[in-house]
Amino acid sequence: NVTYSLDDYVRQLDNNLVIKPVQYYFRENPFKSENRFFPVDFNYPFIYQNMVRISFEDSVISRTLPEPIQLEIPGGSFKRQCMYDGNNVIVNSQLAINKPFFPQNFYGRLRDFFIQATAAAEDEVIVGIASK
Repeated sequence: NVTYSLDDYVRQLDNNLVIKPVQYYFRENPFKSENRFFPVDFNYPFIYQNMVRISFEDSVISRTLPEPIQLEIPGGSFKRQCMYDGNNVIVNSQLAINKPFFPQNFYGRLRDFFIQATAAAEDEVIVGIASK
């Protein structure tokens, strides 16, 4: 567990906080080229899970959370859920690559998958805070 403050990921609009949850790994699509002439090899299967808990000092009076996401391709999946437990906003995402080798003819689907998964990092949480 790590506790930190990031001013660059929060904007205040009146009594609302607009928050971009932190995502460390694959925040950007690693597959920028439109074409690839050799296979993609991740070397080994892996699961990367990122859970961010956002706490507030003031009372939360409203919240708008990003919609759940579930993406699947043969050999990989990405899931993201956002929840509010009464005190915290929890953003839980998971990227799983269970087939580490993708032939070059599958590259377009793999690239599109990562475009959608990394786009989820741009979704924002909007929280209304009670004025003091």
